[in-house]
Amino acid sequence: MILMFLSLILLSLLPDIYIWQRYTRGTNVISSFCVFLPTLLTAITLLLFVAGRSSICMQAFFILLTCFFIPKVVFLIFDTLSLLAAWLLRKKWKRRLYPPITLALLVFAAQVFGVAFGTHILKKNEIEIPVKNLPAAFDGYRIIQISDLHLGTYNGHTGFVEKVVQRINEEHADLIVFTGDLVNVNSTEVHPYAAILAQLKARDGVVAVLGNHDYCIYNARQSELEKNYHCSQIISFEQQCGWQVLRNEHLAISRKGERLYIAGVENGGKAPHPALADLPKTLKGVPQNAAVVLLSHDPYHWASEVSRNKQVGLTLSGHTHAWQLRFGNFSPAALTMPHWAGLYTEGDSRLYVSTGIGGSVPYRLGAWPAYEIITLRKE
Repeated sequence: MILMFLSLILLSLLPDIYIWQRYTRGTNVISSFCVFLPTLLTAITLLLFVAGRSSICMQAFFILLTCFFIPKVVFLIFDTLSLLAAWLLRKKWKRRLYPPITLALLVFAAQVFGVAFGTHILKKNEIEIPVKNLPAAFDGYRIIQISDLHLGTYNGHTGFVEKVVQRINEEHADLIVFTGDLVNVNSTEVHPYAAILAQLKARDGVVAVLGNHDYCIYNARQSELEKNYHCSQIISFEQQCGWQVLRNEHLAISRKGERLYIAGVENGGKAPHPALADLPKTLKGVPQNAAVVLLSHDPYHWASEVSRNKQVGLTLSGHTHAWQLRFGNFSPAALTMPHWAGLYTEGDSRLYVSTGIGGSVPYRLGAWPAYEIITLRKE
């Protein structure tokens, strides 16, 4: 990860060198310094993060990179295109710099908005999904899905999490499910939110599974013993909130003598994420023709195994965040994740991917924080 960050620093110098070479070289020192200042600050935050593993430094690194590097790249691209157009047309444009500067400023404004406001624009997505073998008693059963809270990113500020809990409780759902990633790095992140998350209420309670971050594996300075301790503390925290944590197991909900099975697996990710899902163990004892809703944090698990299983009618996942950047029906996440948001179908098996509420970094643009209201329907 450190090598990746260093590569980004070196890459961010390229537009700086371009701007300096073309526009500030030979001018006063202050102008040249201002060109390189954002990259210098970005490098300092990276060094502080490496030295102290502070999540705030990591967030500052990302914010600086997002708000300055991307607009400068946009300027570089469009300035180069305008130069090329001027050369091909053999024409000098007095206002040639206007379009590149305008576009760069617009991108800068959008990125600042994503950092300053995008993480607190709470949306709800409502969808009806048919589930095979669903009993008549559960036709219209309402599940609220929450995913990817990443509490550490809020740095102890509770206001937005309180808003999320209030809005969800106002829906009076039959069941609330949490599809993983409560934290970023370790269990201490949950402490300011204990009383708030314990207020989540639904007719049939709250059911949760673990996400890859909940195993607390992303701090290289922690021993395996420490990682296991923090993971166990997260599970204990969720249980103390009144949530039922499913770890390769299932439960049954009864209505008028009929049953709906809610199953939950451990994270079933692709390397380097934990691959601990055990679907056969999870479904052991579930009748063959039962209606099953599976909670599995990473949609990769559905693609690699669950979609071929004849018992599971609906899988609910999170994990992708849509890379926290979305333009209509497109997100850069689609370049690496075939199932990154919304509903997917393969035969009788359906997958719904939530883009979640939080993220490891404080930024969302287009992919606004959202919870899902899923109404189950008979096929």
